[in-house]
Amino acid sequence: MGATPRVVIVADVGSGNAEHVGDNAMFEANVAALTQRLPGLEVSLLARRPWRSAEIRVAELPALDFPRLDEASDGERRKLLELVSAAVRSGRFATLGRRAESVAALVAALSRADALVVSGGGNLNARWPEHLFERAAAVEVARRLGRPVAFLGQTLGPALAPDQRAVLGEALRSAAWVGVRELPSAALALALGVPEGRVDYQLDDACFLQPRPPEPDERRQLPDWGDGRWIALTFHPFCAPSDLACDRIGEQLGALASALGARLLFLPHEAADDAGRSDREVSHALVARLPRRVESWICPVLPARLVRWITAQACMVVSTRYHPLVFGLAAGVPCLGLWSDDYSRIKVQGALRHAGQSEWSCALEEGAAGALLARGLDLWQRRDVTSAHLAALHPGWRVREERRWRRLLAALGLSSSRATPSESSTGRAEPALEPRDSLLGADPQALALALLETLEEERAAAGAELERRRAELRWVVGTSTWKLRSRLLRLRPLLSAYRTLSRRRDGAR
Repeated sequence: MGATPRVVIVADVGSGNAEHVGDNAMFEANVAALTQRLPGLEVSLLARRPWRSAEIRVAELPALDFPRLDEASDGERRKLLELVSAAVRSGRFATLGRRAESVAALVAALSRADALVVSGGGNLNARWPEHLFERAAAVEVARRLGRPVAFLGQTLGPALAPDQRAVLGEALRSAAWVGVRELPSAALALALGVPEGRVDYQLDDACFLQPRPPEPDERRQLPDWGDGRWIALTFHPFCAPSDLACDRIGEQLGALASALGARLLFLPHEAADDAGRSDREVSHALVARLPRRVESWICPVLPARLVRWITAQACMVVSTRYHPLVFGLAAGVPCLGLWSDDYSRIKVQGALRHAGQSEWSCALEEGAAGALLARGLDLWQRRDVTSAHLAALHPGWRVREERRWRRLLAALGLSSSRATPSESSTGRAEPALEPRDSLLGADPQALALALLETLEEERAAAGAELERRRAELRWVVGTSTWKLRSRLLRLRPLLSAYRTLSRRRDGAR
């Protein structure tokens, strides 16, 4: 490492209409952690959207701009990846057309840098192939230049097309460090051939993001906290505003607030998704379903550190998104997570599992059917015990985080200015675990228990999916069309025999 430490970070961040609190939170937390340990650090950021922040200054690199899901096939994206690799080998970028400048800029930045860091996220799957292939391309450039690579705080898959699986596997295997947030992601990394010693099962990157109270001009966008109870709510656009599910969720939120004497704070985490839908849109739809006596407030999408601070003011968090749960657990606030598909289930349960709280989650469909209110009331009854449990976890989390960063920097060949042992809340130095005492960066006994819990949840999810398909089959079998088709199928042998006899009879004539 030179006199001035330099890293290139790939992250899915942005400001303004592209704001996404969770992605920004992970990036800010990683930059803060690196800067704290590597004074004078210079960061170059590769992202698809502009980054604007007075707190974190970066040199922006133009995105490699791989085609989105509906813009090209994986085969075409893979050919583009091969062109990037060939251009880096030859030093001639003209064959890349409009991408020549961005690839050349990345090569120049990585030539000066000490390492490439892929900041945390959940986009290495079939939904966002543009991110998967762009990260693979950046890893390929770093590999050609002899620069070490670290993936931090990733959710891998679960859905991957064959080309995506091959490309992601090659990128992960060439990395010096692969940090994952959930055990299914760790299992997938190992299945893709990543050596066990390079896989780290970690807390989310944003778990230790430093909260920031609101500035005077930001206070106008927030309610008067007073001494009331606030439930922090974040819902992604899980359905159309006119959908029946929205009615049912809204009714239960109103009943929960009434039963607890609480007010509802809607805290959006994404300004707009790829389809132009937003958390604020669904928040307004839910507020329209609330009884008039229930007080509510809808915030705009706010900076990540401020959202982390606001979450800590709540008495409970209810969310279909990942990072409201991370923020709530980090602040000692009881959390209830809802998921809508396999991808979000792995993330929601994964976030809660780090705190031993995965029982406080359910499918969104189940929540709409009445579980949201029932589970919310149950969680409220256990709030003191839950908060005390979370508070007791935090000192150990901090020791684990400090140990992780020491190992991570060593894997990248970077020396940290903070090589002293962490201290617990008692002030005593905590010894670092030796490699033989850890597995995937975690205590083996704790990891085994978490793995058993994960396997049980995966078995339950598979059973629920099987029962759903059986119910669909029972419905189909019960329809008049199916019954008529079945009768016709039973008649088919008779019709076949009749035709055979008819042909023989006609031949005899």
